Amino acid sequence: MKIEKYEGKLKLVQPNKVTNARYKYTEREENIMTLVIDAIQKHMTKEKPIQTDLFNQPMIRLDMKELGANNKTQYLNALNSLRKKDISFDWVNDKAQKIRTETSLISAIHNHLESSFIDITINTWAIPYLVYIGKGVGFTSFNKVIALTLPGEYTKRLYKLCKRWEDRGGFTMSLEEFRKMLMLEKKYPRLKDLKIRVLDKAKERMKEGADVYFDYSLEKIGGSRSYNQINFVVHGNNKNLKSNQKTDMYVLVYNMLTIAYPPLKSTKARDVCDSIANNPSEFERLYNRIKRLKNELDLGDKGLEDVTKIIKHFIKEDFGNAI
Repeated sequence: MKIEKYEGKLKLVQPNKVTNARYKYTEREENIMTLVIDAIQKHMTKEKPIQTDLFNQPMIRLDMKELGANNKTQYLNALNSLRKKDISFDWVNDKAQKIRTETSLISAIHNHLESSFIDITINTWAIPYLVYIGKGVGFTSFNKVIALTLPGEYTKRLYKLCKRWEDRGGFTMSLEEFRKMLMLEKKYPRLKDLKIRVLDKAKERMKEGADVYFDYSLEKIGGSRSYNQINFVVHGNNKNLKSNQKTDMYVLVYNMLTIAYPPLKSTKARDVCDSIANNPSEFERLYNRIKRLKNELDLGDKGLEDVTKIIKHFIKEDFGNAI
């Protein structure tokens, strides 16, 4: 089993069968899944080997500080919920026989009572389901930081779905299929509520805090008297950048600053970029500082909480006069 090369270490990949699968995870469960995929992917690319537990099973350490969580109990509840959920997938063995495997993601949870750490033992049979993108298996590439910081379970899910179809410009599916995918068959039965509470909310959140967002339209096809098809158009999101600033340097700096200054809460990330960009030498100095910090984040040497503190400190101390 191998994992294919991809560009940019802040990007994660997951098989399209996972992106398109029928499941319902809470916001915290989605974050856990993102960190599990991140850890397994780093192991498979030999960037950072996974540790093992007492019985030589793969074990992943979650740091509540990276998740911005002050209350471990909420994530312990989410982990126990995931532990009870089954996953299934089909594969073909070396005798060309088709096999359907049913298993769980997590087999054990180990809470470090006096620290921010929680270790989870991963069921080895869940690993092919989560990360295998070998020959003939398509994958979705998404940004780890954005996936972790976007609020709302449906926003997180639609973000990954949009990244799945980003290169095609959009996708179409039946409204019934969409409801099934997000397990909304019995929730928000009125179309108005589905639009307001799921689609419109996710669209606005992605516009403010993601690298893509979507527009959607509903259609009546096949002689249906009610809306039964939903069409998505996926857009790249550079709305916060001026046209003359859409450079690789600016985008990297802006995306990293949004870790410390989420665009849903303020325009600070954009304001800092716009102000310092007026001084090319200062902006280059900021870019080099941010690039080093990004590498430390990519390698796992620093978590999101550490990066947030460092960014806020050096923006105030080193670049305060330029803002």
